[in-house]
Amino acid sequence: MSDLQIEQGLWLCPEGGAFWASEATLFVADVHLGKTVTFREGGCPVPEGPTEEGLERIGALVDRLSADRVVVLGDLWHDERVHAEATARPFEAWRAARRDLEFWLVPGNHDRRFHALAQSLALEIVPAGSQFGPFLLFHRPDDCPSREALALAGHVHPCFRLEQGGVSHRLPCFWQVGGCLVLPAFGPFTGGFNVDRDEDSRIFVTTGESVLEVRHSDRRPFFARR
Repeated sequence: MSDLQIEQGLWLCPEGGAFWASEATLFVADVHLGKTVTFREGGCPVPEGPTEEGLERIGALVDRLSADRVVVLGDLWHDERVHAEATARPFEAWRAARRDLEFWLVPGNHDRRFHALAQSLALEIVPAGSQFGPFLLFHRPDDCPSREALALAGHVHPCFRLEQGGVSHRLPCFWQVGGCLVLPAFGPFTGGFNVDRDEDSRIFVTTGESVLEVRHSDRRPFFARR
């Protein structure tokens, strides 16, 4: 894996998280645990297992980075209802196996009815706008203020369409607009929103193996050499 370091000592990871090494803290956004449960209840034929897959992906990245803390920037869950068997209990078992790992949640629009579960699931609710070291923690990018501190957010599931050699690639990306860094959706089966590169923003696409900054030439975007 090839991570990419940007400002404030923050490393962008190909798996879709951002790592603050000095505090051993992993930031992720939009995990959407239980999304397929909701879809199946609505009659959509989707595969089993993504709740555990999302947790396994977080666990694998925690292990790779030796993280002591995970901060979810909103939408840890997908549905406002509590699907105890399919979502809450797998998470509870996952937390029990990682008792020493701190787990913080900045509530997103999909997390509104999960506050009551915070204690039983061993996670800490952190209000939007909280400052943690040099970072401000949000879910919605629109709530990020224009300040010197770097704000971290999620919510929009940013992707970027890259044209290379006549082939179009749509890749998840980290999208920095002014003082706000928007993380890609970490969970599977989440979709994405296409973002554009302009003079006020930076885009870092993830290929799954490495993170690369995208810049504009006169005619087409290209991978910046790092």
